[in-house]
Amino acid sequence: MKPVRDHINYEVEYKALLKKHEAVIDRSQKFTKIQQSLITANNIIDKKLEVYKRINYYIKKTVESKHLNEFKSYIPEALIDCFGVEGALVVFHNPNRRASYCEGLCHNTDADEIYEHLSELLLHHSSRAPVYLDREQLSTYRSLDNFESILCRKFESTYENYNFYLFGFISKKHGVNYLKLNDEELLVFDNFAEQMHAILRHRLIRQNLEVEKEKYRSIIANMNLGLLEVNTNEEILLANQTFCDMVGYDEKELLGKVASNLFLGGAEKEKMLAQNHTRLSKKASVFEVGLKHKNGTDLTWMISGAPNYDLDGNVIGSIGIHLDITPQKLVEQNLSNTNKNLKKINSELDTLIYRVSHDLRTPLLSIISLIDLIKLNTDVDIGVQNKEFLELIQGSTTRLDNSIKEILNYSRNARLDLQLSAVNLPVMVQTICDDLKYVNNAIAFDLNFNGIEIITVDKMRLETVLKNLIGNAVKYQKEIASEPKVHFTISEKQSAYCIVISDNGIGMSETGTKKMFDMFYRGTSASKGTGLGLFIVKEMIDKLKGDINVVSEIDEGTTFKITIPKH
Repeated sequence: MKPVRDHINYEVEYKALLKKHEAVIDRSQKFTKIQQSLITANNIIDKKLEVYKRINYYIKKTVESKHLNEFKSYIPEALIDCFGVEGALVVFHNPNRRASYCEGLCHNTDADEIYEHLSELLLHHSSRAPVYLDREQLSTYRSLDNFESILCRKFESTYENYNFYLFGFISKKHGVNYLKLNDEELLVFDNFAEQMHAILRHRLIRQNLEVEKEKYRSIIANMNLGLLEVNTNEEILLANQTFCDMVGYDEKELLGKVASNLFLGGAEKEKMLAQNHTRLSKKASVFEVGLKHKNGTDLTWMISGAPNYDLDGNVIGSIGIHLDITPQKLVEQNLSNTNKNLKKINSELDTLIYRVSHDLRTPLLSIISLIDLIKLNTDVDIGVQNKEFLELIQGSTTRLDNSIKEILNYSRNARLDLQLSAVNLPVMVQTICDDLKYVNNAIAFDLNFNGIEIITVDKMRLETVLKNLIGNAVKYQKEIASEPKVHFTISEKQSAYCIVISDNGIGMSETGTKKMFDMFYRGTSASKGTGLGLFIVKEMIDKLKGDINVVSEIDEGTTFKITIPKH
């Protein structure tokens, strides 16, 4: 039989149970407090989540807005709904325009005036943190006198060149003090402001890109140059309408096709392949290429090609600007053919002139010689009248011989290039003067060479020029001249020789000096020349790359000034 427990054992167990019961109650109370804290926390979280949901709702609306005015209208709405302000103002402006929008303010509130006053208050504030303007600061301006405090966030962009402001207003009536906002609430406001600014930047960039894209799309579509974009395999990615018109294909027929296979033949394909290698080496070039129109017509294009890059700087193809130069090439070919024909004709004409002149001069010289022999034969009496006839024949044949020589000189000057050689100028000039003395024995030659003897020049051309000018100075002296003179002077400049030939002969009028270098012009009816002499002089000096000027006065004489570059 088991022993009965004593009274003491029951009491100990009771106390232990009581202690456990108290512990359970204590844990239950703690759990209740934790549960209440969790409920409170959940309520706070729910409220915050609700705010975040509303903020996200407005962010989504601003992102999806199609126009800047919609974007501006959603922000004040969000500030009032999510941050409990009575009124809000958003301002976006750049140097060209200012756009503002207010919500919740009095209808008679001038938003532009408020912004103007606020911008003065914010002038020296940083654009990297929220700014609080208190009652004391706001009282400076009448337009801000109805507000207890204002919370604002300012953004400045130097790249896009604009300013962006968010303002939240609290009136005296509500008496909310934004200085009591905790750090977490400030952070939410600032994050919201940052998001709005980021959306605005994206919107402006996208808007600008669309404007630029539309501008260049219009330029590409309407420019008179063909534009073609291809990838590295020469597959066509883009062709503007002008290009399509140039080749006779629709854009749908071109896209995806290999350009060289579509337009080029064998040799031109090789040329284009070389140009593609140039693109891959990141170089641009300009080149001509021959190709086929859709209807089979041969074309010639001038192409300016440049490499096309991706965002990482890798060459992904090329862009070419195409100009159809087929008409110009046809004109060029016609000109080339014409030039060849002209050269052939000129060559044949030169040969003809030389042969005809030579064949004409031979009998002329024989006639002149025979006349001289008849005049020298004193044993034969030919009579006075016959002598007169001989003089006339000799004069005519001499003039004809001079004309032939002038034609030969002109032909030679046009045909031959410069042939430079060392020339003894005093000897050349003295020989010319000696040959002319028979024309007028009374004339005096005044020659001044200033120590210049040997010069490098085209001898044939210089001699022809001097013979003509000195010869004219001798021939066109006055019939009654007490002291007929011809002056010759040469001086040396740094890069040229200056020759002056003057006389005291009959001179010419101003009209005559203007026309004297024209072909076949004769200054006087008494002139026995052909009118080619001075024309040939001018042509030869031009060939020498020199210059000639004349000053003349009737009955006073004529002065020619010639400049010939040194060689």
